[in-house]
Amino acid sequence: MRFAYEYMYKGIHLTRNKWTIYFWPIFMWRKYIYIMIPCVFINYPNFQIQFIILTHSIYVIWYTNIRPHIEKSKYYLEIFNEVMIMIMLYIMILYSKFNTNPISYFWFGYSYIGALGLLLIVNISLMFYNII
Repeated sequence: MRFAYEYMYKGIHLTRNKWTIYFWPIFMWRKYIYIMIPCVFINYPNFQIQFIILTHSIYVIWYTNIRPHIEKSKYYLEIFNEVMIMIMLYIMILYSKFNTNPISYFWFGYSYIGALGLLLIVNISLMFYNII
């Protein structure tokens, strides 16, 4: 039984905090919640983005307090990814009914593409760096 779960928790510091053992279940539940929020609030698009930001903020606070990864580089990469996702979620607010200036949508698209491009460049370059 231990062998079945040992690979799943490779790289996770299990003795640092009692909550680190819940890293993967919480990670997976967060993805499930991200899928369920648009389904539940299908008629309320403004609430969708607000609840996604709320759940994302709770996860980032939990993750930074628990620090589940053993390697600092994985921890910093995860924080960078979560911050970039949070920035993109805030940009998505600008596309909702909170923004009354439709001309600004065009310019906010550049900021979203820039944030997404930075996220992709950092992750892909680190992937190639780890391969070499």
